[in-house]
Amino acid sequence: MMASKNDSLDDLKLFLAEGGPRELDLAEIARRLSPVWDDLNGSTDHAMRRDKLVRIESADWDPPLLRFDIERHGATVGGSIYGEVQHWAVNPVALTAEVVGSTKRRLHTAASPLDVQPLTDQVAQLMRDGADSDMLEWSRDRTSVRVLTGRVIPSSSGAKQTVEGRRKRFAGALSEVLTEEGWSPSSQPGRWERRTEQ
Repeated sequence: MMASKNDSLDDLKLFLAEGGPRELDLAEIARRLSPVWDDLNGSTDHAMRRDKLVRIESADWDPPLLRFDIERHGATVGGSIYGEVQHWAVNPVALTAEVVGSTKRRLHTAASPLDVQPLTDQVAQLMRDGADSDMLEWSRDRTSVRVLTGRVIPSSSGAKQTVEGRRKRFAGALSEVLTEEGWSPSSQPGRWERRTEQ
């Protein structure tokens, strides 16, 4: 027969009270806290779910609060190299759970800066030569060309923010070279008009 929520809460309180203030075994506290998590006011703030409690990193009982740290990975979905470590405080008597602070933690090594100059030189030369390339989309009369930046610097080459930064630097460097050589930017983003010889 499964324990009721009240039994689970009583079990948690008894477990915490038995030994006084102390560091807690992570697997044990996750197991005891999980059945009552959804009954704590504030527990679902910050998209926190009870199944994530298995990631608790440190926990201690300092009456009346059970405190624990847990790493969250939401920012990494968007390409960040940092995760967030949330510091939670649970009051099993008042039935509350809240984040009382957080810190950042580096999860991955930052990508090395990309030298966009070789790419700039390559694309500019292809344009000078009027060459066919999967990085360029020429007009029928070949007087204008659209630079396909997504082919030059693919999305798969890094995290979203990293790729966006690299593409922006590439576009700036290419614009500088092409403007000096007499190309004119078109009204269409990424498209350039070939200089007309006099």
